[in-house]
Amino acid sequence: MSRLIAAIERHPQRAFAAFLALHVVVWTALPALLYPNLPLDLIEALTYGREWQLGYDKLPPLPWWLVEIVYRTIGIDAAYYALAQIAVVLAFIAVWLTARELVGATGALVAVLILDGLHYFHFTAAKFNHDVIQLPLWAFAGYAFHAGLRRGRMVHWLLLGVTVGLALWAKYFVVVLAAPLALFLLIDRDARRALATPGPYVALALALLIMAPHLLWLVRTDFLPFAYASARAAPSRGLLDHVVHPLMFALGQLAFLLPALIIAAAVVWPRRDGADDKDSVAAQADAFDRRIVTLLAFGPAAATVAISAISGRGAIAMWGYPLWLFLGLWIVLYARTTMTRARLGRIAAVWVSVFVLFGAAGDRPPLSRGVLPRRPARRRARAALSRRHRPAADLCRRHHVGWRECRALRGGAAAGADRRRLAPRALDRSRRPAQQGRGGGVDRQRRCRRCRPVEGGGL
Repeated sequence: MSRLIAAIERHPQRAFAAFLALHVVVWTALPALLYPNLPLDLIEALTYGREWQLGYDKLPPLPWWLVEIVYRTIGIDAAYYALAQIAVVLAFIAVWLTARELVGATGALVAVLILDGLHYFHFTAAKFNHDVIQLPLWAFAGYAFHAGLRRGRMVHWLLLGVTVGLALWAKYFVVVLAAPLALFLLIDRDARRALATPGPYVALALALLIMAPHLLWLVRTDFLPFAYASARAAPSRGLLDHVVHPLMFALGQLAFLLPALIIAAAVVWPRRDGADDKDSVAAQADAFDRRIVTLLAFGPAAATVAISAISGRGAIAMWGYPLWLFLGLWIVLYARTTMTRARLGRIAAVWVSVFVLFGAAGDRPPLSRGVLPRRPARRRARAALSRRHRPAADLCRRHHVGWRECRALRGGAAAGADRRRLAPRALDRSRRPAQQGRGGGVDRQRRCRRCRPVEGGGL
């Protein structure tokens, strides 16, 4: 172990590359090997993505387009899990690039290890969806914002415009990122100097240009997806909800942060570790850097809580995916500790323990709501698939789905194309009660041998 820690201390860049490779391999292989079916969010993506629309009734189209591209080019389940890990790895790289300039390569590695204590990057990332695709876009937006303010180069402002523009195509939640960045530019005395340069205005114009097709679609459809967002957020029923709803969201995020904070504890404790604080990894960051990192670490979360408090509406805990991308960097920056070999060893040991625990939790799919209708029998089927990840054959035999559709839903290796084409029709057909023989229902005798009917069965 001591030799490994010494190697990490000497070559943190190689250690970071090994960390990324481990993440991709583990969280691509585990779902591919252990999940009998795709998570429901991916099934939904396969249904929506093939339409290639500028917008949909629920959410923006970007992740559904990406899933469709993967389906057409590769077409195997493991590719969808790999796509999710590519998004996660890109987010880690953006955080690493931001942190390396402020706390050095070793401190940047520690910042990413703290960030990896969030389950958002592990088993819940397997269901590639709108939350997951936000991770790299928000991370690179934060990197570009810091670099643009510190260096003033046009390329960084262009990157900021591209990432914020694409973030709208990912999820409308981007407003809680854009608003704090804009306010910081107006309020901070050092940041206001950038307003005398063309960079921020170019970034704004580019972001609006990228957003324009979808914004026009929203206007033409009377902001149709906002009805879905409104239905997801708990309504305000009184003055007390202006306190309870934001408090519940904050407590939920704190619970999700506990593993990351446990890793961070090894950074700050013990305070003295045989080195002087003047040699800390954060010695090269100044006050302006610290204010920018504080904004990136807490600004979007504060904006979310503020919106919930003002409106009285509830916020879904899983909306916190991109909120804490720079928390690890903030902790390393303000810890002012030296990354000695002993401290690195403790951090690595705690991170390994958390990573293994997340891997053990990955033997079942993430809880997600899919495309099944809200009807009693179907709701029970959805709950069974989500909680216990029972094979789709169970759903077939208990809800009278024909053998071809059953084969498609089971997701056998030879049924990749059939599954995508027939799964929505199979789910729709299962709504109707079965009839014996010919007629409007499905003939029980045509089911495959693995899905014989279970008389009197129910979920």
